[in-house]
Amino acid sequence: MSREAIISANIFRNLFTVVRDIAGSQASSYEKILNDTRDFAVRGITATYGANTVVSINFDYEAVGDKSRMLLVTASGTTVVVE
Repeated sequence: MSREAIISANIFRNLFTVVRDIAGSQASSYEKILNDTRDFAVRGITATYGANTVVSINFDYEAVGDKSRMLLVTASGTTVVVE
């Protein structure tokens, strides 16, 4: 089973991320967005197929849109019901 989610990159966030990357710190704002997007995709899989968890999950990422300003996150895995 699979589910996709697309996130858009904000130009100001990109600028601040570049500055932080140059300074050597982590880009925590992007990490949070990616985590939220992965969670959204997994919740979508479980809701669509009536499961309460996903096992053997795989995430794929692809830049899409004008000048690759969006990120497509695809989650796929096996849905199961754990009682």
